Amino acid sequence: LEKLEAAGYLDDRRYAEAWVQNRLKRRPEGYPRLVAGLKQRGVKREIITSVLSEILTEEESERSLARAAEKILRTGTGDELSVLRKLTARGFPYRQAKAHLQKLQSHD
Repeated sequence: LEKLEAAGYLDDRRYAEAWVQNRLKRRPEGYPRLVAGLKQRGVKREIITSVLSEILTEEESERSLARAAEKILRTGTGDELSVLRKLTARGFPYRQAKAHLQKLQSHD
């Protein structure tokens, strides 16, 4: 394993970056869910913190929330409370999710 790491074939940081970027693209989630997913895959806490601080900026977090809300709303199931529950279950903060939904309603 040490030889593979030295040769760059095993790189937890690169793996974590790729996993987070793929996850945000396919199934957007909030910070706590991303942390849990990386921990479950055996990534060390310091790598998780570093990778997420670089990738999950405030702007990216907002974009991820918007994509998640759009996917949920596209199904057309549930009222605002149901959508909020689904967003918080994906790891987005309640206040941020509520503010986003209110902003969407004000544009209608």
